[in-house]
Amino acid sequence: MNADFRWNDWNRDHVTQHGVSIDEAEAAVRQASAPWPAYIGDGKYRVYGAGTGGRIVHVIFLKDEDGTLFIIHARAVISKGEKRRVRRRRK
Repeated sequence: MNADFRWNDWNRDHVTQHGVSIDEAEAAVRQASAPWPAYIGDGKYRVYGAGTGGRIVHVIFLKDEDGTLFIIHARAVISKGEKRRVRRRRK
């Protein structure tokens, strides 16, 4: 997905609080492959994508009217069960 991102103090702080860098969150969205991004309602989209070092990152974002993406949540996927569900859904 080729897109520009909109960042402010709130989403920058929220993403990095969960141990995900801005670059890593953007990379997970840009490199997402089907079935991601998935629409989850209320204007929100979910992505599970590759972060730095090969870890899987969970990102939720909104699409602004001008097409930019506003990331509202990002975290590393750490449980084995969640990783398994993500890998199954990719197939």
